[in-house]
Amino acid sequence: MDESLLVVPGTDLRGPDRWEEVFGRPGLLTVEIGFGKDEFLLDLAERDPEGLYLGVDFSRPRTRSFLRKIRRRGLTNVRVLREHAATVLGYLLGDGTVKAYYALFPDPWPKKRHATHRLVSPWFAREAARTLVPGGRITLATDDAPYRDQMISVLEGHGAFTNLRGPGGFGPRPPGIDATLFEQRWTRHGRGIFYLEFERRRR
Repeated sequence: MDESLLVVPGTDLRGPDRWEEVFGRPGLLTVEIGFGKDEFLLDLAERDPEGLYLGVDFSRPRTRSFLRKIRRRGLTNVRVLREHAATVLGYLLGDGTVKAYYALFPDPWPKKRHATHRLVSPWFAREAARTLVPGGRITLATDDAPYRDQMISVLEGHGAFTNLRGPGGFGPRPPGIDATLFEQRWTRHGRGIFYLEFERRRR
């Protein structure tokens, strides 16, 4: 496992303006929040060796496994940050430094008393709007219809985003994205899969 690919806040990352040092070159970031056991982000990075890719997950075992996968593929344009998403978006990413966010099947926290833990909430919309460049994208996926509706309500309600599927819209997996492990599992169980795509407005 190559620990040099692991970003450690407070040491090799002391603020939102240090990503050029972390990657060794300038560029906009593509960020996946909650990579889990999937290799989706690695597939993107492999197809785009000039891009800069950041995976965020708080699980230590998943982070270690992800680091091994990066090393096995020989990828040099991916970094891993083991941290809470709220900390990453709120403190570690600067204004207009991200070109795309992916959050594929984030935990829906289906019990009402746990709903405040959901990723896509007003703070997420606020920080995504701040950190995305104009024209930057957010791609979300869920199998949970109530969470799907919350995602739409939050992002359409913020004002900085355009729903690329139309107002209130969602749909199937967009071209260029392979089915994740979660999607494959839930599809076998006959569950509906909902993809949402939003763009940061240019004006």
